[in-house]
Amino acid sequence: MQKAFTHSISIAILFFTSFLTFAQYSTKGFGFQGYAVGADGKAIASTGITVKFSLSPNIGSGITYTEEQVLTSDIYGVFTATVGTGTNKTGGPFEVLNFTSVYYKLKVEVKKTTGGSYTTISDQALNAVPYARAAENGVPVGSIMPFAGPVSAIPAGWIQCNGQTLDGTSAMYLQLYNVISTTWGGTGQNSFQVPDLRGVFLRGINDGRSDTYADPSTRAIGSMQDDAYATHNHGVTDLGHTHGYRDRYFREAQNAPTGTGYERFSGDNNAGSGNGDGDNWTWYVDGSTNNSTTGLTVNNSANGNVAETRPANAAVYYIIKY
Repeated sequence: MQKAFTHSISIAILFFTSFLTFAQYSTKGFGFQGYAVGADGKAIASTGITVKFSLSPNIGSGITYTEEQVLTSDIYGVFTATVGTGTNKTGGPFEVLNFTSVYYKLKVEVKKTTGGSYTTISDQALNAVPYARAAENGVPVGSIMPFAGPVSAIPAGWIQCNGQTLDGTSAMYLQLYNVISTTWGGTGQNSFQVPDLRGVFLRGINDGRSDTYADPSTRAIGSMQDDAYATHNHGVTDLGHTHGYRDRYFREAQNAPTGTGYERFSGDNNAGSGNGDGDNWTWYVDGSTNNSTTGLTVNNSANGNVAETRPANAAVYYIIKY
């Protein structure tokens, strides 16, 4: 009697476990522990069993997935499996299941591997999202982050944001395609691109912001923007900074034009090759406004002329979760 009572308690605990908990998540699937029984309600103990796991949308639409696993039950009929690692029968592979937006129910059927017929031991909605599948590495698919290591050290489940083209029909990249589609380039599901963030900074999309921090341009997600200078006014020399300038001087004959646009320098003791101005040569500057030989050359950087406007920065790789 004691043995039968203990066995009944074990059955109750195991059914409760199989119905309500999904523990020991892995990077590919999630753990399941159940109690194998036949059509007569008796335990299938110490026997080779085949377990069929079927996942189908409980709410909304999604992919229906079925797999089978060949296992061996213990002396009480208990078995343990990792859903997602079996032989795919329909709707696979397991990676195509999008637990982030589809609610699934799990049906579990068991039979003796040899000469048995399936008996359903569980058929109900998952009461916990398989976390490792929905948010592997703790972030949702499509997340972008800086990475301080080399390309060779980019972790599994992430890929460099270098504009490469991927196949969204593959199990590996299906969920990323479902998130970004062809927003960053490509022609369709079988040829879509990840963002190309090499050499650029990221900027939050304006999305209706209207204060002084707003982006004055109309932007769409995935759009790129060239560098630019805001309209501004400043003098050649002010308290904030100074500019170097350059004018072109040249020698003219003493009878050079003296009208508007020309200025003769007084005290010209160094003109020509003789002493004083007795050589009939003097210096003039071309100051006419329609002559491009005069004007200012502005140094944009204390470090010399450069090809871009930039803040102080450090180089990293950007990677995206798929």
